[in-house]
Amino acid sequence: MNKNRKICCSSVCGGITLAIGILLLPMTVIIVDVIVEHAVILKPGTIAYPVWVEVPVPFYLQFWIWDLQNPDEFLLGAKPRLEQKGPYTWTEYRPKDESTIVHNDNGTVTFRNKKQFIFNRDMSVGPQTDTVTTINIAVFAVAHIIRYQPRRRKALWNIIHQRSGAQPIVTTTVEEILWGYEDDYLKLAQELLGEDVIPLTHFGIMLGQNNSDDGLWNVFTGETDIMKVNLIEKWNGMTELPYWTTPEARMINGTDGTVQHPFVKKEETFYAFIPLACRTGAAVYEEDRKYHRVPVLHYVQPDWLFASPDINPDNIGFCVPDEFTCPPSGLVNASVCFFHAPVFLSTPHFLYTEQSVLDMVEGMAPNKEEHQIAVDVEPISGATMKGDIRAQVNVFIRDYDFVTGLETIPTAYFPILWQNESAGVPEDIAREYFLKTRLPLILIVVITSLLLVGGIGLLVWLGILLYDKNKQDPKMISNKSEHALEGKVNPSVQVKDEKKADHDPYEDIQKSDSKMDVL
Repeated sequence: MNKNRKICCSSVCGGITLAIGILLLPMTVIIVDVIVEHAVILKPGTIAYPVWVEVPVPFYLQFWIWDLQNPDEFLLGAKPRLEQKGPYTWTEYRPKDESTIVHNDNGTVTFRNKKQFIFNRDMSVGPQTDTVTTINIAVFAVAHIIRYQPRRRKALWNIIHQRSGAQPIVTTTVEEILWGYEDDYLKLAQELLGEDVIPLTHFGIMLGQNNSDDGLWNVFTGETDIMKVNLIEKWNGMTELPYWTTPEARMINGTDGTVQHPFVKKEETFYAFIPLACRTGAAVYEEDRKYHRVPVLHYVQPDWLFASPDINPDNIGFCVPDEFTCPPSGLVNASVCFFHAPVFLSTPHFLYTEQSVLDMVEGMAPNKEEHQIAVDVEPISGATMKGDIRAQVNVFIRDYDFVTGLETIPTAYFPILWQNESAGVPEDIAREYFLKTRLPLILIVVITSLLLVGGIGLLVWLGILLYDKNKQDPKMISNKSEHALEGKVNPSVQVKDEKKADHDPYEDIQKSDSKMDVL
């Protein structure tokens, strides 16, 4: 009876447990989706929303300035010898301007990113008043812009150039080369050539970037399609850029690089729009890593991103003004974003550029780990745990015989500086994010698996109990014994036994009665 009770309990419990586990299998997907949606959708009330409005992660913008070591020889035609000075670091604050946040009916949200940069002396090699020697970009920019002007106009400009006293080489502060200053040379150029040719009288690589924003963004919140979260619909009201020559190059696609869609797959290519470069960047999976013990996917810049069209035909659209003006592989003509100055972007230290570009200068030491774009993504939520967005600003220089002092300049893509805009989630926030998003998913999977295994285990145990019960049943034992003895006993004994088996007791009683009658 005790054993029968065990069998009954095992069958009921096993069946119920297995049934719950099987029912939870499709439910697990729904539960996971609910948890992830609550974590990543960009709307009030979700885990992601307050983090998205004001990222609780410090951003750093670091610069390494290239210092010209041989200015006199360079002016006579020698290859520029350069040495990097840095990093000079600014802490970057990027809260959303809440007054501009508008949730639209089509599942998108519109906003502006405020951007403020504050110098961080503790993370810098020196004060921002440190000086560096470099080319006078304004002089080369004006020469490049007017190179196709009529000869008389160029001759007139050379007179102005000589009177200005401007030199091809300048020594300036880190602060000035980055954040800008009013340039007398540009003021003269604007007066002579007009604002349509020389639109600005100030110069600086980061001119106008501090205490501003990076445009009006319109991205999908993920409410209508979780896989489109943070995907750009429009930037500054545009769905494509006007600068490039093919639809593929003009695309404003991807995200802003902070958040990707959830359930990331390794074979995906990530795209992020970079306003400063006036184009979209890309990253591909390289390897699995851990960031503060949180599993992440490590994505890096592909070598085809800035490749020449003969290597990557899709890049033909970045050749401006036409396909016959493509720069060497590894360079992007960004003059359309820098008021037509001959500015070219590359990876720091000319990583991924042609050897001919490296040979134009001295001092480059490209290293993938230090100089490529790299992003660590938590694959379930799509959150960026760590990112390093790196780029180098170069100016194309050459000799210009119509400008005094530029007649013997060597041809080169002259590096001005390289930068790294980086952010990393602190360990406590990374662990908290893990506990709020990934851990519940793991628990659901574990519980479902335990129910399935437990149910199957109970049913297996039920089978063992049934087998054991049948094995110990007396009738089964008797039958098995008879089968075991069959054919192995003495034949004479077997005959006697058979007679005994056929003997009728009632017949003996009748015989006894007959004897009694005789007496």
